[in-house]
Amino acid sequence: MEADTFRFLEQLLLFPDLEPDKEQRQGRPPIIDEFLRDCIEFRSSQTFLDAMKFVGRFTYFAPFNALLIYLQRPTASFVASRSQWRRKLKREVLPDALPIVILVPMGPVSFVYDYADTKGRPIPDYYGEPFKVTGEFEKELWDNTLAAAGSKGFEVVYKKKSYLNAACVSRWANDQFIIEISEDYPQLKYQYTFLVHELAHILCGHLGPDPKKRRWPDRKHLSKNQREIEAETVAHIVASRKGLETRSMEYVAGYIENDKRDLQEVSATVILRVAEQIEGMGGFIEGKNVSVMKEKTPSQKKTSTPLKSIREKLVSSAESAMLSNRVPVKECKRGR
Repeated sequence: MEADTFRFLEQLLLFPDLEPDKEQRQGRPPIIDEFLRDCIEFRSSQTFLDAMKFVGRFTYFAPFNALLIYLQRPTASFVASRSQWRRKLKREVLPDALPIVILVPMGPVSFVYDYADTKGRPIPDYYGEPFKVTGEFEKELWDNTLAAAGSKGFEVVYKKKSYLNAACVSRWANDQFIIEISEDYPQLKYQYTFLVHELAHILCGHLGPDPKKRRWPDRKHLSKNQREIEAETVAHIVASRKGLETRSMEYVAGYIENDKRDLQEVSATVILRVAEQIEGMGGFIEGKNVSVMKEKTPSQKKTSTPLKSIREKLVSSAESAMLSNRVPVKECKRGR
């Protein structure tokens, strides 16, 4: 059955225009018929129940990809790509390891490898569900924070991302900030913790200074480990004060490779200040119910001189031209 599966994927994905072979022309059922017939037999066996349990356990993959992994490696415990094993999990794929084929959006196939086919540093148990969030969550908190982010000029979009990359934030050449959140986590409490983490990157100055209002400093000199430690510590503080329990401390521990080096420039002052700012964006601060979405009245707004108005139009036109070929100048990711 596994051979038929691979042959089916090969013909369907890699060679869609392949002519039927001689055996098919002589009356042999097409490969798709064989595949479906094997699926019927598969469903009637104990293997089907085992496969469904496997799919339910591999929550960080789409169900069909989880089933493909099971068909090729029923004993798989945790899989990742070669680059993910090396960069994020500090393990190397063995030279004779057999890849596991999965489907990818907007492409044919990709290859992942099981934990048993790698060597290196042991991985923590929490990698089975790295972004788990528990606790009650108020939708108003999400709505307020999202609206406040928009009012500050931060755009939030949903995109398909890898299972070890839940979100990221990028700064474009026109000083626009775009926060991408994985569409694989529909629950708002998950999205909220991802959003808080990425907002922390911006407000901690990890992507550079605020070029217009100087609302945050320039701290992009920090190392990746230091940036992740600060952003996730902010996320932990904000989430825990809202009654949410996350795996932030385990996440942070993974970035502390050298205590002296990685914690040297981590600022508790910046972390606490940014945590209070983001908490305020949700409309809840100690003893207050802050609305961050209040618009200034006409009398409060500064009027622009004609010369300044012309200059702003010219800058806006230049920025629009740049958007046709946007390239991020700095990016931070929330992921393992």
